This record gives sequence, C-alpha cells and structure tokens, in this order.
Amino acid sequence: MSAISVSGVSSGVDWMSLIDQLKKAEQSKVELLEKEKTRYQDKMSAWQEINTLLLSFMEEAEDLDRASDFNLHVTSLASNSSTEAEDILSASAGTDAAPGTYTVVVQSLAAAEKLATRSFTSQDEALGLSGDLVIGGQSVSVESTDTLLNLRDKINAVNTGTETSGVRASVVNYGDNGYRLILTSESEGSSGMSLSNGGAEDLLGALEFVQVQAGADAVISVDGFTVTSESNTIADVISGVTLDLKQADPDTTLTLTVGRDYEAVKEAIGEFVDSYNKVIKAVNKQFSYDAEDGKAGGPLFGDSTLRAIRSKLTSIVTRQVSGASDAFSTLGLIGIKIGTDRTLSIDDSTLQGYLETNFEDVMNLFVANYTSTNGDVSYLRHGIDTQEGTYNIHIDGTDPLEGYFVEPGDASGSGGYLTGKSGSAEGLVIRYMGTATGDVGTFTLNYGLAELIHRELHQITDSLDGYVANKKESLQ
Repeated sequence: MSAISVSGVSSGVDWMSLIDQLKKAEQSKVELLEKEKTRYQDKMSAWQEINTLLLSFMEEAEDLDRASDFNLHVTSLASNSSTEAEDILSASAGTDAAPGTYTVVVQSLAAAEKLATRSFTSQDEALGLSGDLVIGGQSVSVESTDTLLNLRDKINAVNTGTETSGVRASVVNYGDNGYRLILTSESEGSSGMSLSNGGAEDLLGALEFVQVQAGADAVISVDGFTVTSESNTIADVISGVTLDLKQADPDTTLTLTVGRDYEAVKEAIGEFVDSYNKVIKAVNKQFSYDAEDGKAGGPLFGDSTLRAIRSKLTSIVTRQVSGASDAFSTLGLIGIKIGTDRTLSIDDSTLQGYLETNFEDVMNLFVANYTSTNGDVSYLRHGIDTQEGTYNIHIDGTDPLEGYFVEPGDASGSGGYLTGKSGSAEGLVIRYMGTATGDVGTFTLNYGLAELIHRELHQITDSLDGYVANKKESLQ
C-alpha cells in the first residue's frame, strides 16, 4: 500500500499558515470570553461593595428607629461640702430615665454580715467534727477528718453553679490568736446570711460562730425622704437612675442632675448621615464619566437597578414625615440639608438648638410613633411586615382578650395584648386595658425616616429576594 501525504508544496495551500489563523481566531474568542468574564466579575465585586455599604446604612438606621435610641441621658453630681461628690456615690441613667434634679444624702452604707469560728491552733489538722451545715439553703456534709481548709473548700463548693449559697469562706491566720474560719455573705443588708445545723450534732455550737460584722441596710434620703436598701446599688428609687453608694457622709448634700445626652444623640444622627453619604458617594462614583478620556467611573455605570436604589433612598431622606410636627417634618427643617450631589450635610448649631428646644419633634422625625383615640390602648411594638396607617380596633372579649385590627382573624389576644397575625397589621402589638367591647377606637401608627430607611433597605438587601441578590444571581 502506498502512503498519501498532503503538503503546502504539493497542494498549493499553506496549511500551517491556515492552522495558525484558525488557532488565532479561536484564541480571540477565548480572549473575548475572558474579558466578558472579567467584566462580570468586576460588576459582582462592585455590587458586593454597594451591598456592604447598604447593610451598614441599615444598621445605622436601625439604631435610630426607636424612641429608646433617643432617650440617652447623662448625670452630674455637685457637693455642698469639701467632700467630692464622686467619693460619695456615682450615678448612671438609662433610657427610661427623665430629666430632673434631686438632692441626695448618704446616711449609711449597706454592709454584709460576717461570721468567725472560734480559734484553732492549726488549719490543716482534723477538727474531729461531723454532721451537716445548711448554708444559704445548700447542705455541706462535714466529716471528722475535715480540717479548716477542707471545710472552707466544701463551703465554697456549694457557692457555685446556678443555685448558690451566697456565702464565701476563707481561713485567716491571726498569729498568736490562731486560725479562724470566716464566713462572709455576698449580699449586703440587714437580713444577713442563712446558717443552720442540718444534722444531729450541734456543729454551730462546736465551731462557736461569732458575728464579726452585722449585716446592715443602706440609708439615704432623696429630696428629704428617707429610703433604705439592702444593697449599695440602688436602682428603684429614681426611675431609670442607678445609684452606686461609695461612702456615707450625713453632713454632705449632693445635687444630682439628670439631663439629655444631646452629644450622643447628635453622634447617632451624624453616623446615620455619614452612612447614607457613603452609599450615595459610592453610587455617584459608579455613574461618573470622564469625557476627556471617554471612561466610565465604574463597572455599574448606567445600571438601572443601582439608579433606582439611589432614587429610593434620596426620596425617603427628603420626604415629609406623616405624624411629625409640620415645622419639623423634614430633615432640612432641623438643619440637615441635601446637596446637588444628593449627599447630606449637618448644620451642627441648628440641630443642637432644636434638640434642646424641640427634642420630641426631632425624635418623631426619625422614629415610629403612634396616637390613639382610646386611653386604654397603648403601643408595644411592630414587625417588619406591619404597615403604617390607622387601624380601627375591635374587641370581642376581654377575659380572655379577643379582637382584631382590620378583619376578624387577623389578630390574637393574650394577657392583655393584641397581636396582629396577618394582613397589614401583621406583627403589630398593642395593649388593651379597658373593659369595653366592640369598636373601641382607632390606633394610628406612623413611621419616621430611620424606620422607613430600615424597611426599604431590608427589602433591597434581602439575601433571597432583594434587589442586590437578584442582580448578583443574574450576573452569576
């Protein structure tokens, strides 16, 4: 059989050149695909960056959408003597405090009871005692071979875990006076510690416990009224204020002032504005265009979804808020202006002034607030699916509580609370303290800017159905 061969020489075709051209053509397709892949990857990265900024903005909005986020307070103390106020007590105020001024005198501090056994010549010789001790409701089994150190460890062992005795033990060497087991209550107050025999033998008598220090209650006066407390930490006298007593000084009167923490509120508003601006600047950068170089600012240049997100956010921060005072119904009216590039700027002095003179009005511009035509109806909370608006509250029964917001079956009652289960009222919870049934009045829920931003961003950034998730899935 003869071999057949084809070459450029014999056929007149430059096969090698043709193959190279075909290879180059295929390579160009690969390069185009690689470029397309890189373009999509750049878009994915850009969306990830935008999404991170949106999530951060949502967190800042969430930090301003409740009245408690604005109810921030500071305390100050002044002394009428040479004793420093801070040496006598410290005070802190929570979100349920209210601005006010009080006079406080610390008459005496609370003290923890302390007991001591009789003296022993050694801490590690057997005591020769047996039986049970019940300390703070916890039983301690004592054996004849136990030493003071063993007994100390056994007592401390029942002062751990979820059910503790509230008593700690130690051994002290008093030199020539020998060793003593010391029991100290972990709680101050005149009630002292609970200690008794749990067995037949009188261990307490054998150990001869004596009182080294009696438990005592703290005694203070607030605005001239005497108050006693089992603890040196007092949180139930001035609403929302915690007093930590450090030193008794009956001759010194302290003036305690509780005021709103305007700086902290301004800082929170500033973080909200800064976070919004970061989103807008990132979007603006994507949409920028260098005409001289003919180059777009980012891979998302002209993206309609990104443009829609920017428009939605700008629309919310410039809208007039329902339920807010007309004179304080937009950010611009409290000194927060929007520029031509859609970013916000704060006039600090204007905002400070309105916080001092119209605090509630400024707060209602940001938070969810409500009104009711029935004094027996109060608002507790709402959910992400709850729609703002006016609800006609219908009560079918009060024991147990039954009723609905819009239509029968859209709510359930429990313990005085009516909770929306479906429809526009889903997640809405109110408290009803009345006895009347039927249509008992209306309840109107309004959302402020922070609440509206939080809700919008929740939809935009939803990991399953949000704008960003859908865009990233499409690119993928």
